[in-house]
Amino acid sequence: MNVAIVTGANSGIGYETALALAQEGHEVVLACRNEERALWAIEKMRAVQDNLKLRFIKLDLSSKRHIDEFVIRFRTVYDHLDVLINNAGVLWGKYQLTEDGFERMFGVNYLGHFYLTQQLVALMPDSFSSRIVTITSMLYRYGKIDLEDLQSKKKYHRMGSYAQSKFANLLFAMELNERLKASGKKILSIAVHPGVVMSTNIVPNPIIRFLAKYIIGPFLSSAKKGARPAIEAALSNHIEGGALYGPIGLFEVFGKFGKSKRAHRYYDAKLAVKLWNKSEDLMNVSFSL
Repeated sequence: MNVAIVTGANSGIGYETALALAQEGHEVVLACRNEERALWAIEKMRAVQDNLKLRFIKLDLSSKRHIDEFVIRFRTVYDHLDVLINNAGVLWGKYQLTEDGFERMFGVNYLGHFYLTQQLVALMPDSFSSRIVTITSMLYRYGKIDLEDLQSKKKYHRMGSYAQSKFANLLFAMELNERLKASGKKILSIAVHPGVVMSTNIVPNPIIRFLAKYIIGPFLSSAKKGARPAIEAALSNHIEGGALYGPIGLFEVFGKFGKSKRAHRYYDAKLAVKLWNKSEDLMNVSFSL
C-alpha cells in the first residue's frame, strides 16, 4: 500500500492533489489544522469515488509541538511513507508570530515543512518512487533571504515575507535533493509551483477573497489545473529531483507543464546551505540523511 501525506489538503491545490493521489491508489492522509473542513473534504472526495482510502490527522504547522504530535499519530498507524506533499501555506496581513516565535508566514510555509520533512524522511523507502514535493510560488523570484532577519523584525512587508518563505521552499527542495543524492538515497525532492491560480483560501481578508473569486478569478487557472505540477511530481516516471516544475509558457507563469529553465538562475547553493544550517538551529534539530 502506497501512503501519501498532503498538508493543507482540505481545499484548493491541496484538495485536488489529495484527490488525484487517492484515485491513483494511494492511501492519503489529509494533514490539516481544521478538522471540520478536512472531514468535509473527505466526504466530498468520497462523493466523487466512494472507495478512496482517506484519513484525517490534525496538523498545525505553526507549532513544533503540534508537528511532533502529528508525527506520533501518523507512526501509530503507518510504518512507511511514499509521498510527502508540502503544500499548506498562509498569506497573512499584519505581523504575527507562531507559537515558537517565528514570523507566521516563514514559520508555517517554510520552517514547519522543513521540520515535518526532517521528522518523516526516515520512513520513506529508498526508491525513485519516493517523493518529497514542496510547493513554492512564482513569487520566489522576488524573495530575499536575510539570514540576519528571517523573522522580519527589522522590516516587515506582507508580500516580501511571503516571497521570502516561498524562495526558502525552493532552496530547501533543491538542497534536500543534493543531500539525498550525496547520501546515496534514491528518494527525490522536487519543487513545484502552480502558476497563477484562483486560490482564495490562503487570503484571510473577505473583500480580497471576493475580488479574487469573482473579478480576477475568471482570468486565472483553476485549483485543479494548478495542482497538476504537484501530481506529476508525485507520480510521473519522468521527473528529475532537484528541479522546479510548473507552467513553462509565457514567463513560466502560464501554459503547458514542464521543467523550469529559470529556477537555477535564482538558486544559490551557498545560500541554500546557510539557510539549511540556520533552520536546523531555529528548530533545534540535526537534519541528517
